[in-house]
Formats: sequence, structure tokens, C-alpha cells
Amino acid sequence: MKSQEANRCCITADQIITGPNMLRDIAEVLREMKGKYEGRNPQEKLHGGEPYFFLRAQDMCAPAAVTHYANHLQTNGDAKGSEECHAFAKRMREWQAAHPELVKMPD
Repeated sequence: MKSQEANRCCITADQIITGPNMLRDIAEVLREMKGKYEGRNPQEKLHGGEPYFFLRAQDMCAPAAVTHYANHLQTNGDAKGSEECHAFAKRMREWQAAHPELVKMPD
């Protein structure tokens, strides 16, 4: 996976994330998924018609997007959420390194 290619293909969080509370709300959902939502369908948490965005480690752009999001959390005062997201991005990068044949642009 070439870093230059990954940077070219990714949409930044600045282009996706809007609203003053969205960063905090998404971070709370991610934390809850580690606990009471682990092993359950995360869509159960969504409100009717609520949009969501799903990233998989096989998506070559996913770790960069999660890292960018983590940086936004830090900037907005959520150090714990930022740390958790950075750790998650690291897990994605490690998975990609272990499974390079499965890493691709999203369908």
C-alpha cells in the first residue's frame, strides 16, 4: 500500500463531519460499542433515518480517516476518545500489514 496513493483517495473528516456535537456523539457511540454494544449490531443504536458511516480495516483509507477523526477529538477536548481512536487506527494498520492481499479501495 503506497502512502501517496492512500492520501490521494481519502476524503478528509473536514469534508464529512459537521455539527458541534457530532464528534462527541460519535466518540460516545464508539466507546459504548466496546462495552455494552460489543457483539451486537451497532445499527441498533441508530435513530430512525440517522445517517452513519462504516469503515472496515480492509479499506486502504480507513486508518487515515480514523486518525484524522482522533485528531479532531483531541482538538475538541476529548483526550480519552482521541486515544481510543488512535489505538483503533493502529489496530487497523496492523491488520492491513498482516493481510495486504485483502486491503483495497472500498466497493
